[in-house]
Amino acid sequence: MKLIISFLFLFTLPIMVKAQSASIYENRQFTYPNGKKKAVILSYDDGLKQDIRLIKLLNKYHIKGTFNLNSGLMGKTAPWLKDLIGQEGEYLTSSEIKKTYRFHEVAVHTAHHPALNSINKETEIINEVVSDADYLTDLVGYKVKSMAYPFGAYNDFVISTIATTQITNARTVISTKSFDLPDSLLAWHPTSHHFDALPSIKEYVSLFPSVPTVYVLWGHSWEFDQGKPDNNWEMMKEICQEIGGKEDIWYVGAAEFVDYLLAIQNITIEDNVIKNNSPIPIWVIIEGESVKIK
Repeated sequence: MKLIISFLFLFTLPIMVKAQSASIYENRQFTYPNGKKKAVILSYDDGLKQDIRLIKLLNKYHIKGTFNLNSGLMGKTAPWLKDLIGQEGEYLTSSEIKKTYRFHEVAVHTAHHPALNSINKETEIINEVVSDADYLTDLVGYKVKSMAYPFGAYNDFVISTIATTQITNARTVISTKSFDLPDSLLAWHPTSHHFDALPSIKEYVSLFPSVPTVYVLWGHSWEFDQGKPDNNWEMMKEICQEIGGKEDIWYVGAAEFVDYLLAIQNITIEDNVIKNNSPIPIWVIIEGESVKIK
């Protein structure tokens, strides 16, 4: 069935037809902003001082990062890092957060970095997640609602508990090498860790997809100080050069990306009129063309 946009009724029409609106998302009959069908999300954990150097690199190549932080560790040392890079690490202080990440997304990594799948009390999980989200929200001035699991540790109980909070998406550490949209937003498997990402990044950059896709790159900025052949700053610079500054890619944070997917899923239709029920613009495919709906 052809869908016709009636701008006269676009914002006022009461909508009843659920199956039609669901099919727009399920059949991928939409694009990202301005007709793009590729999106890149960089998701980096822990909030150590090395993030400052990584952010300078991302800014140079116009790439947006989602940085998952532990509010309970801010301003402290990271003695555990000595075994990995030869010296102790330093967590950024709370006063550095807003300025350091001002062009990027700040996200939850729990307050104290526990393995959540080892906690069997719902209140303890919620406290680790919500206290971190609330503290970070106060620091940056916007609602923090993305997350990455510490150690990549989660289970069904953790997911069902987090689903009761403000968190809309939570990243795992299970790399898929896939460019598909996430099957589960609260168990969102990334495309690749940076140490072996270059081949799939080159594939993605050269891709001309017919439907929306996404590349999620993850890691820790302190890893680059290891200076290994597959984990160093020059390698990350090459990654940024390869994937950054492309006109057909939407560089976006995890929360903004998920807000967009939810807006598409929330479309309603009646009498061939599409209604965007979200506060953000969306783009849908109408007769083969990407059309913006305010």
